Amino acid sequence: MMVATPRPSSPMARLYREVPVNSIWEGSGNVMALDVARVLQREPAAVQMVMEELAVAAGDDQHLRRAHARLETMLQEPKLLDARGRTLVEALAVLAAATILRAHAPPAIADAFIATRISGDPRQTYGQGLEHADVRAIIARASPNQR
Repeated sequence: MMVATPRPSSPMARLYREVPVNSIWEGSGNVMALDVARVLQREPAAVQMVMEELAVAAGDDQHLRRAHARLETMLQEPKLLDARGRTLVEALAVLAAATILRAHAPPAIADAFIATRISGDPRQTYGQGLEHADVRAIIARASPNQR
C-alpha cells in the first residue's frame, strides 16, 4: 500500500483559505469602533457634546459618574484609541443604556443593569451579580401576563 506524501501548499492556497477569517474583523463590533474612531478624529466637538450629555444624565449616581470618568480617561489618551476602540464603544454604549434606564426604568431594573454591567467585578456570564437585585420585580416586569 502506498501512502501519499502531502504536498506543501502554495501561498495562494493558504491565502484563499484564510480570506474568510480576514473578513471577520470587519464584523459589526469593529465597524462601530471604526465609525466612532472617525467621529473622534473629524468631529471632536460632537464627542464633547455626547460626553457632557452623559455627565448630566449620570446625575448623582456614583457608579455612573465613575464609568463616565473612565470614558473621559480613555478619550484623553489618543495614541491608545485604536487599540481600545471596541472597549471604548462598548463602555460608551453601556453608559448610555445605564443613564437611560436610570432616568426611565423602574429602580429595580436600572439597579440590576448597573450592578451587573458597570459596578463591581467584571462579569462574562449574564445573570451573575444579581444577589442584591429585586429579581421578582424584574421578572414581573418582563412577564407578558403581568402587564
